[in-house]
Amino acid sequence: MQALHVAVDESTRSLQGIALGELLHRQWGGTMTLISVVASPEQADKRRAALDRQELGRYRESLEIVTGDAAEVLAGLASDPGKGLLCMTSHGRRPASELLLGSVAAETVRRAGAW
Repeated sequence: MQALHVAVDESTRSLQGIALGELLHRQWGGTMTLISVVASPEQADKRRAALDRQELGRYRESLEIVTGDAAEVLAGLASDPGKGLLCMTSHGRRPASELLLGSVAAETVRRAGAW
Protein backbone atom coordinates (compact mmCIF):
# COMPACT_ATOMS: atom_id res chain seq x y z
CA MET A 1 0.00 0.00 0.00
CA GLN A 2 1.30 3.44 -0.88
CA ALA A 3 -0.54 5.89 1.35
CA LEU A 4 -3.35 6.02 3.85
CA HIS A 5 -5.15 9.36 4.08
CA VAL A 6 -7.18 9.95 7.24
CA ALA A 7 -9.77 12.70 6.87
CA VAL A 8 -10.07 14.91 9.96
CA ASP A 9 -11.62 18.11 11.16
CA GLU A 10 -11.80 19.42 14.71
CA SER A 11 -14.75 17.21 15.69
CA THR A 12 -14.24 14.43 18.22
CA ARG A 13 -15.83 11.89 15.85
CA SER A 14 -13.41 12.61 13.01
CA LEU A 15 -10.39 12.56 15.33
CA GLN A 16 -11.38 9.04 16.40
CA GLY A 17 -10.55 8.04 12.83
CA ILE A 18 -6.86 8.53 13.61
CA ALA A 19 -6.87 5.43 15.82
CA LEU A 20 -8.57 3.42 13.08
CA GLY A 21 -6.08 4.78 10.58
CA GLU A 22 -3.21 3.67 12.82
CA LEU A 23 -4.60 0.13 12.93
CA LEU A 24 -4.85 0.00 9.14
CA HIS A 25 -1.44 1.59 8.78
CA ARG A 26 0.20 -1.03 11.01
CA GLN A 27 -1.35 -3.83 8.96
CA TRP A 28 -0.65 -2.46 5.50
CA GLY A 29 2.42 -0.27 5.92
CA GLY A 30 3.16 2.64 3.64
CA THR A 31 2.64 6.19 4.84
CA MET A 32 -0.18 7.72 6.85
CA THR A 33 -1.18 11.34 6.47
CA LEU A 34 -3.98 13.45 7.87
CA ILE A 35 -6.06 15.50 5.45
CA SER A 36 -8.50 18.23 6.37
CA VAL A 37 -10.63 20.06 3.83
CA VAL A 38 -11.90 23.62 4.29
CA ALA A 39 -14.27 25.52 2.03
CA SER A 40 -12.11 28.64 1.63
CA PRO A 41 -8.49 29.71 2.15
CA GLU A 42 -9.62 32.02 4.96
CA GLN A 43 -10.70 28.97 6.97
CA ALA A 44 -7.36 27.16 6.69
CA ASP A 45 -5.62 29.03 9.53
CA LYS A 46 -8.64 28.59 11.81
CA ARG A 47 -8.74 24.83 11.08
CA ARG A 48 -4.99 24.47 11.64
CA ALA A 49 -5.26 26.29 14.98
CA ALA A 50 -8.18 24.09 16.04
CA LEU A 51 -6.29 20.92 15.08
CA ASP A 52 -3.10 22.13 16.77
CA ARG A 53 -5.02 22.01 20.06
CA GLN A 54 -5.84 18.31 19.49
CA GLU A 55 -3.77 15.24 20.20
CA LEU A 56 -2.60 14.32 16.72
CA GLY A 57 0.49 12.49 17.91
CA ARG A 58 3.25 11.91 15.43
CA TYR A 59 0.88 12.66 12.56
CA ARG A 60 0.79 16.40 13.34
CA GLU A 61 3.62 16.95 10.86
CA SER A 62 1.78 15.09 8.11
CA LEU A 63 -1.38 17.22 8.37
CA GLU A 64 -2.39 18.68 5.03
CA ILE A 65 -5.13 21.29 4.83
CA VAL A 66 -6.78 21.51 1.42
CA THR A 67 -9.27 24.06 0.12
CA GLY A 68 -12.36 22.87 -1.76
CA ASP A 69 -15.57 20.94 -1.43
CA ALA A 70 -14.88 18.26 1.20
CA ALA A 71 -16.80 15.46 -0.52
CA GLU A 72 -15.25 16.27 -3.89
CA VAL A 73 -11.67 16.39 -2.59
CA LEU A 74 -12.06 13.22 -0.53
CA ALA A 75 -13.86 11.39 -3.36
CA GLY A 76 -10.92 12.26 -5.59
CA LEU A 77 -8.62 10.47 -3.17
CA ALA A 78 -10.95 7.51 -2.73
CA SER A 79 -11.59 6.96 -6.43
CA ASP A 80 -7.95 6.97 -7.55
CA PRO A 81 -6.17 3.76 -6.47
CA GLY A 82 -2.84 5.41 -7.27
CA LYS A 83 -3.39 7.90 -4.45
CA GLY A 84 -3.82 5.26 -1.77
CA LEU A 85 -6.66 4.55 0.62
CA LEU A 86 -9.01 7.00 2.32
CA CYS A 87 -10.08 6.47 5.93
CA MET A 88 -12.84 8.60 7.45
CA THR A 89 -15.45 8.38 10.15
CA SER A 90 -19.16 9.06 9.97
CA HIS A 91 -21.81 10.09 12.43
CA GLY A 92 -23.90 7.20 11.09
CA ARG A 93 -27.02 9.29 10.59
CA ARG A 94 -30.20 7.77 9.24
CA PRO A 95 -31.36 8.86 5.77
CA ALA A 96 -33.90 11.41 7.08
CA SER A 97 -31.29 13.09 9.27
CA GLU A 98 -28.79 12.95 6.44
CA LEU A 99 -31.20 14.85 4.20
CA LEU A 100 -31.52 17.63 6.75
CA LEU A 101 -27.96 17.76 8.08
CA GLY A 102 -25.93 16.32 5.22
CA SER A 103 -23.14 13.79 5.40
CA VAL A 104 -19.69 14.34 3.97
CA ALA A 105 -18.93 10.61 4.30
CA ALA A 106 -22.07 9.55 2.41
CA GLU A 107 -21.53 12.14 -0.31
CA THR A 108 -17.88 11.10 -0.63
CA VAL A 109 -18.90 7.48 -1.20
CA ARG A 110 -21.52 8.50 -3.77
CA ARG A 111 -19.07 10.66 -5.69
CA ALA A 112 -16.15 8.24 -5.51
CA GLY A 113 -18.02 5.37 -7.12
CA ALA A 114 -15.56 3.00 -5.40
CA TRP A 115 -17.08 0.50 -3.00
